[in-house]
Amino acid sequence: MKLSERALGPNEQNLVLATWVKVFRTSPYAGCLPNHVSTALLTRCVVDLLAAGATLRGVFDEADNCLGWVCEDLTEDSVPVIHYIYLKPRQSQAALDEIRARLVPADGGIYTYRTKDITDFLGYQWKHRPGFARARSNKHETTQE
Repeated sequence: MKLSERALGPNEQNLVLATWVKVFRTSPYAGCLPNHVSTALLTRCVVDLLAAGATLRGVFDEADNCLGWVCEDLTEDSVPVIHYIYLKPRQSQAALDEIRARLVPADGGIYTYRTKDITDFLGYQWKHRPGFARARSNKHETTQE
């Protein structure tokens, strides 16, 4: 299978929001986030991260179907940050391995949104640090005022 990767644009933002919100709000790590406010709250968090400098990148098949995407960032010390990563379900292990190789830096870093799948997918060299996402969101809000 021939794969390509590229930055995600405004046309793919609905895909990002839909998959991020749907998967994360059912994660046991989402805490006591009520369903009736989860969509609005998580959407705002994503919008704030992107406005503060996080970027979106996806991997596509030959028919331009998005097979997976990552919302990524860097700390001030240039440590890679993965805010969220999504892989389309029901793909072969070989496809998942190739998508992972394209989306995830090999040396590790930090990640901010936790689900069991993300934790398992990233592995031990990635450390969960949710405070980074909150700090980025706060930074965005203070620059708007």
